[in-house]
Amino acid sequence: LYESIERDRHWLEVGLTGPRGNRPAIGASVRVRTASGTQVQAVGHAEGSVRSSGHYRVYFGLGDEARIDSVQLAWPDGSLQEIEGGASDRLLTIQQESKD
Repeated sequence: LYESIERDRHWLEVGLTGPRGNRPAIGASVRVRTASGTQVQAVGHAEGSVRSSGHYRVYFGLGDEARIDSVQLAWPDGSLQEIEGGASDRLLTIQQESKD
């Protein structure tokens, strides 16, 4: 049974670095666009778990899509940021742009 599982599906893991006081960027929203559509996840969402803090990286299953069109971020302070796409199957670490 294990041999029949397809291993050629693509993925993207996104880790955010927010400002001092909220380094894990809890409350940020991450939107990943591919040719197949758009997926959105919130950082720190506990997914209905009781007494759980959730996770700080977000994971996207991309199926057959080997390329990402864009990653759009809505940071907890309301600022927006967009990253051009690229290859899938990697950890993408994004730091919030400075307001200076």
